[in-house]
Amino acid sequence: AGTSESHVRPTSVEELLDEYTRQDVVEDWKCEKCRNTGGVRRSLLARRSNIFVMYIDRRQDTNLFGKINRRVSFPQYLELGKWLDAPDDHEVDEDAGGKSRYSLYAMCVHQDLRGSTEAGHYVAFVKDKAGGWHHLDDETVRPVKWSVVQEHHPYLLFYAATSPIFPAAKPPPPPASGAPAERPPPIAKPPDAGTNHVDSAKAQPGAPSAAGGAAEAEAAASP
Repeated sequence: AGTSESHVRPTSVEELLDEYTRQDVVEDWKCEKCRNTGGVRRSLLARRSNIFVMYIDRRQDTNLFGKINRRVSFPQYLELGKWLDAPDDHEVDEDAGGKSRYSLYAMCVHQDLRGSTEAGHYVAFVKDKAGGWHHLDDETVRPVKWSVVQEHHPYLLFYAATSPIFPAAKPPPPPASGAPAERPPPIAKPPDAGTNHVDSAKAQPGAPSAAGGAAEAEAAASP
């Protein structure tokens, strides 16, 4: 695929997350309250999000522009529950397979030249709504199988929650203090069929009505 292979033992996304979140012993740490020394430090995901992006660092610090092409396997569905700090996010949703379940929908790959990060080419793999995968290379897009996607070395993995979190609807703001509550506009009542209505504010005593105006005008014109 345009990328050199590494002889280092293959690993997986789950193993990398375990390594990232493992406890580190800090011997020279000192508590300000009890004055005891020593402690542990651990990094966890603070909360469950709708999108989880995982960056796999392949830079080799010991060599200028060196690249680590260690094979990292990645699943189509990833359970993040064990790496979450919030215990409520571990609850199981039978319909979605778990609230902390994520589905892979895109991946970015760096195709290097001679095992270097100095030059190369970036391509992407994207999954459509029907579950089919596509290879994106500049303006070229072609369908590929999942087995082809698995052969590549991921740089960025994009996962979406199968049970997304939607923002709660905000209630309308309360009226200002001392301000009268707004009344709803009156509902107009349609006139009954076959009935002529006259505006009472404009009707004058003795004036001809809309129904008999024509007959009264004709009678007044007769000698």
